[in-house]
Amino acid sequence: MDGELPRHLGCTGELARPPDRRPPGSRGGWLAWPPMHELSIAAAAVESAQDTARRHGLSSVEAVRLRVGELSGVVADALRFSFEVVTEGTELAGAELVIEDVPARARCAACALEFAPGVPLRLWCPGCGEGATELVSGRELEIVDITFPPAGASCGGGSAPQGERQGGAA
Repeated sequence: MDGELPRHLGCTGELARPPDRRPPGSRGGWLAWPPMHELSIAAAAVESAQDTARRHGLSSVEAVRLRVGELSGVVADALRFSFEVVTEGTELAGAELVIEDVPARARCAACALEFAPGVPLRLWCPGCGEGATELVSGRELEIVDITFPPAGASCGGGSAPQGERQGGAA
């Protein structure tokens, strides 16, 4: 480094503000971007898509579809931004990230009424007032499928289904 200050350090050696890479309209402090949670999720999804493409002898991916629950703690815009960052320079560059939003739903153990618990969570039944409920959806975070280009279109050989189902979470 011979006389150079580390990146993001000002001339006094104080931590300087890094370039703002947040997407337009995003909120939060500069230390909150890029979001580490969404970045690691995007990296895991890209790695899974790359592995799947390699297994089928393909060199590109058209789209990755994720199912993301309302209660998963994932910010969709941050995930899209992170996906773009992670795919840059890879065989997934230009691939579309499709996010299926899954609303939170709860079921009352006493009267079986299914309802939206809201955010923040309200886990008492609006029908009978009972507090014992079960979350039935909204925590999902999983790869639904990966779409490959049609056979013969910029592939590294081999063929694969248009969308391959993936099990497990990203």
